[in-house]
Amino acid sequence: VHFALAKKAAAALKGLNYDFAVFEEHHTGKVDSPSGTARKLAEVVIAEGAAKKINYRGEGKKKHEQGEIDIAITRVGGMPGYHELRVGGAHGLLNITSLMYSRKEFATGAIESALWLNKNRKPGKVFTMEDVLKL
Repeated sequence: VHFALAKKAAAALKGLNYDFAVFEEHHTGKVDSPSGTARKLAEVVIAEGAAKKINYRGEGKKKHEQGEIDIAITRVGGMPGYHELRVGGAHGLLNITSLMYSRKEFATGAIESALWLNKNRKPGKVFTMEDVLKL
């Protein structure tokens, strides 16, 4: 759902002088950095034309450039997954946030998707969660 919300926000606000950033936090055992979800959120914003390129903030000093979407990454404790898309303007901030307490929600989604696919199968068609959730 947060990809669909990110897409809507980016489409509605592109060209209106808003900055976009992604924050993500996971457990210390997570290997990929940024997570696939964080990368996908940034790619959705770029695909909608609300940003031009990803900037991975790290050490050093670098001024934020217009059209960049920053990604901030943390690994701490047993946090299963936190993702936030921030949209900041001169006078306000919009946050689209997801916080997962366990992987159970993903397992449930996989089962529900398989059941949905069994009923809606079309040869050669590739479906996404947006199809399953009717977004």
